[in-house]
Amino acid sequence: MAERGIDSGKLKVGLDLKADLRRLGIMREALSIASKRPGLMIDPNEYWSPKQAVRYIRQIEKEFDLIWVEEPARRWDYDGLRLVSQQVRAAVATGENLHNLSQFYPLLANDAVDIINVWTGHSGVTGCRQVAHMAHAHGVPVTMMNAQANYMAHVAAALPNHTMMEVVDPGREHCLTFDNHVEDGYIILGESPGFGIEVDEKKLEALQQNPPTGRGKFPFPRREGAGRYIVPPTPGEVPWRQGE
Repeated sequence: MAERGIDSGKLKVGLDLKADLRRLGIMREALSIASKRPGLMIDPNEYWSPKQAVRYIRQIEKEFDLIWVEEPARRWDYDGLRLVSQQVRAAVATGENLHNLSQFYPLLANDAVDIINVWTGHSGVTGCRQVAHMAHAHGVPVTMMNAQANYMAHVAAALPNHTMMEVVDPGREHCLTFDNHVEDGYIILGESPGFGIEVDEKKLEALQQNPPTGRGKFPFPRREGAGRYIVPPTPGEVPWRQGE
């Protein structure tokens, strides 16, 4: 991704601070291909309580300059999210697990969030735009969540307060062809109508006959002990533990 000009990255963290620091170092070094000062972000997926979040983020910030930390507390906990925002240098981002405009208002009205993560899960394209415009009225930027074929890139380009869009390595578009590509760190949109996506019916039929396996129901449930205590990963549970 860095070779395509992408100079910022995000990692899931929270289970093992020592491993998280090592992995952030690896990501920073990899992204240095694209920038002398790569942008680093972390996402504990609501695993921490607010005070746990402050404790761990402060330790990470001794070695790394973070752009944001995503979901450092529960998605509706505006008191906890505000506490984290006030106690760490990084911005606090949240929103991917909320569903409509009304659920975002308490976060914005209580100065609990510095960045809103938006996507079609917020009642579709219309709801996504409503959330973004409400954030804009509060002076809060938004970022677009990742999606197959980058299909929300067109919407992101039309939002007045959009800052960056999350992209992942290609390969999730099992039956889609799409008219966009990443170049010099940007998503370049094509000239095809709509979202520029076409469905390969033959590949779709094959997928229906042999559905791909996944990691389970979304959104994923909170880990055992979340918000109360840290449960270290077991050997083989996560990639960075394999072979230890």
